[in-house]
Amino acid sequence: MEDYLGPVKTKRDDLFLKLVKRVSKPDYTMHFMEDRYGRKAMFYNYKGVEIKQDECCILKATIAEHRRSKFDNGKPLTYLNRVTVHRNLGTKEKPKIVFGEEGTERGSNRKTWQEILAEIPKVNPSYDLPFLDFPLVSTPAVGEVILPNSRATPLSVSIIV
Repeated sequence: MEDYLGPVKTKRDDLFLKLVKRVSKPDYTMHFMEDRYGRKAMFYNYKGVEIKQDECCILKATIAEHRRSKFDNGKPLTYLNRVTVHRNLGTKEKPKIVFGEEGTERGSNRKTWQEILAEIPKVNPSYDLPFLDFPLVSTPAVGEVILPNSRATPLSVSIIV
């Protein structure tokens, strides 16, 4: 058995790994993984389905480097990049049932802000809002100030994306 998950600069789309440890820093998160033979791997960011500590997953990645672990007595460590988690299989004790089940996606969705904004449901402008003395009959523009009543603080309309 090799010490590493494969040769450098090879793409793998069938890696079965378990998340052993996640180290979060303000600027990045390190994910330390292990395969069923005890070989170690690590990567920073990833796309795809969310994984938690001790969960196993099937992922696609490029083997970027062969390193030696500074924290594990110099044992071999495979550094991965371009990681995409395809399937979260859960833990041995709590396997995920994945027959048609969709996981929580994370990472880049490659949509523009206009496409994301278009998917947000629009509020029906004829709803009667309890803090207004009158029903709202038109949709206010962004930046427009709404005066609910004489006793209330003016409200400013903004969009949070």
